[in-house]
Amino acid sequence: MEQEQIGNDMPQTENSHTPTGFTGEPIESNYKIIEELKNNSDGNTLLVASKDTGDFFILKHVYATGLPYEKLASFADPALPQVIYAKENTAFGVTTVIEEYLTGITLNEWIKQRELEPISDELAKMVFTQLSGGLKTLHENGIMHRNISPQNIMFMAGQVKFIGFDHAAEGKTYDDVPLYKGMVGFAPPEQAVMGKTDFRSDVYSLGMTMQSLLGADYKGKYAKVLEHCLSSVPDERYRDGKQLQKAVKNAGSISLIKIAALCAASYIIILGGIWLTNHFYNPLQQMLAQRAFENEQKEAEAAAADLQLEKGLNGAVSADGAQTDNGASAMAKGKLSLAVAFPNKPQEENAGVTIVHMGKAADFASAGAASGKNRLFFPDNAKIVLSIKNNTDSDIKNPVIKVIPYNIDLSGVNDPPNTITKHLAAAVEYHRDVSIPAGGDMEFTVPLNKAVFLYPSGQNSALKIVLHSDNYADTAAKVAFDFN
Repeated sequence: MEQEQIGNDMPQTENSHTPTGFTGEPIESNYKIIEELKNNSDGNTLLVASKDTGDFFILKHVYATGLPYEKLASFADPALPQVIYAKENTAFGVTTVIEEYLTGITLNEWIKQRELEPISDELAKMVFTQLSGGLKTLHENGIMHRNISPQNIMFMAGQVKFIGFDHAAEGKTYDDVPLYKGMVGFAPPEQAVMGKTDFRSDVYSLGMTMQSLLGADYKGKYAKVLEHCLSSVPDERYRDGKQLQKAVKNAGSISLIKIAALCAASYIIILGGIWLTNHFYNPLQQMLAQRAFENEQKEAEAAAADLQLEKGLNGAVSADGAQTDNGASAMAKGKLSLAVAFPNKPQEENAGVTIVHMGKAADFASAGAASGKNRLFFPDNAKIVLSIKNNTDSDIKNPVIKVIPYNIDLSGVNDPPNTITKHLAAAVEYHRDVSIPAGGDMEFTVPLNKAVFLYPSGQNSALKIVLHSDNYADTAAKVAFDFN
């Protein structure tokens, strides 16, 4: 039920043209065509007005049958659009649908407006609660959406609704519905690879949509819920919208069973402490313990004094223990440095972010405009070259490079040689079984020739690179891609 957006200055009904978009269904004579919003090989979408009331509606002709629109018209939910009328013409292979007209923007457009800024837990509660409730209603009525993504969800003044039901299907298992591979970057592995879907596929896609709002490194109250949603193993996800809605409702809370268990454990600890005190109190042991404590205090004070002296000689020490040099050089002793480069494209540094100027999206030969998709592939020779410098006094052991994409699909990238590559739900990890000696450096290349820009025109595609090792704190860098 994709609804194209039009401006706030709505055209008047008396200016409507002859209804050439109608197919002859009797109910269509009750409406005037205001504007054609979409017309492609899948069907056409019209903005129409009721001849009786002047109210606006969406009229669609979907060039397919066997869709669950008639079923959708039989129930309602605040997170689902209201279907007024649905009828299939099997002779012509067309389904005619009339539904409410929704004003607002898609979540995809809203994300672009926020420039990738993660939303708060409070706003996430509103969005996640409504959408999981809508998914529960769909699944209880035996309908799989199969195409959940930010561009198929409308955002309207504190309310969200699913749209885009042209690939929905009735059924509960893989064998009940035809194959459909879904939206790149939001479909689960079993759907993206084999086209197989069930209720758990919708759970994954909704989880991926919420992660695009909360950020790939989100650690808030819904982190555990997203972890279950985004499992690559279907059996480890919530089985349907009802189970997901319950998890969203209880996120961050402690169950009564856990509270009772904690109370019981505390009671046992208190009783045990009283018993130990009464049976094993020994003044000599107490005196020795007090003396050991005093020695530990003196050692801690001496260590603090040494640290203060080191700060005075070598610069400040940040809250996480990383040493700084008061603006002198980012390659100070005791730190790792991570530099990124994107060969053959102009780039610049801005507020710690490497900006790569890709040129105009229309200049890319592989731009997806011809297929109607707002995405394009990286150039064939695209890569990111990471320069890792070890400015510490010891070796860096087993470095791990984690690449977190924003509006970029990395599922098809090639694996570098001599590297253990892990394709996670929202990132790619590269494990190197090597050590970088003290004072040494290492260059690592991340191939991007099969990566895909999902929304290049929004100028908010980026990669966050995190360097992790067994014996030093993480270091990060960010690359953003500009299409001006």
